[in-house]
Amino acid sequence: MLPQSADLPLRTRPVRAIVIHTATAVFARKVAQDIGTDDPARLGDGAVARYERLELPFYGHVLVDGAGAPHWLAPVDRVAWHTAPLADFYATDRWRLWARPPGEGWTRHGRDPARVWDWWDARWPGVESPRLLATGRQPNDVSIGVDLLPTVDGEFTPCQMQAANRLVLDLCCDHDVPHLRGYVLGHEDVDPCGRGAVRRRGIIYGVPWDPGPRLDWTLLGLES
Repeated sequence: MLPQSADLPLRTRPVRAIVIHTATAVFARKVAQDIGTDDPARLGDGAVARYERLELPFYGHVLVDGAGAPHWLAPVDRVAWHTAPLADFYATDRWRLWARPPGEGWTRHGRDPARVWDWWDARWPGVESPRLLATGRQPNDVSIGVDLLPTVDGEFTPCQMQAANRLVLDLCCDHDVPHLRGYVLGHEDVDPCGRGAVRRRGIIYGVPWDPGPRLDWTLLGLES
């Protein structure tokens, strides 16, 4: 466990969901630079050392490295800050207006931009807001965060996905969480704007990315 995790508040509400994250290829490359190798079997220990050394405040409860090894960062009976406190942002349609392109016919690199709410409606048809998912209003309070540390190229390895499959199933069983896609979520699901498009000077950049399209959700063995 990270030493700083002892300062996390105790959980007062039951676990209702598992939230999957990517620790990002940028982070993996920084770790590789720290330890002098990009070997997935060693990046996990290096990542934990980096969290501890820099006292990084944003982390999940467990990190799964590219070799499939789990590294526990915080006890599951503590509330880890692995997503943002969402307050009332997703309570109304305000979140759907947040990344609206400025004017008709706006394109980026010759393509129509993918809008956050289009992505959301395709992934969660009939669900109006992230607040209606299992995590509700404040995801950190009721979820366990699982970080997947990719390779320096941003890929998730087969053995990592096998380990994540087993881990998620165990966590669901231990905490009576349905082993279903609606309860095993991505950071992009619970906060699509925070992990999605960003408006900068009237221009919209990006689509939801954490853990992003490189994660094959079917490999987690979730029930339909």
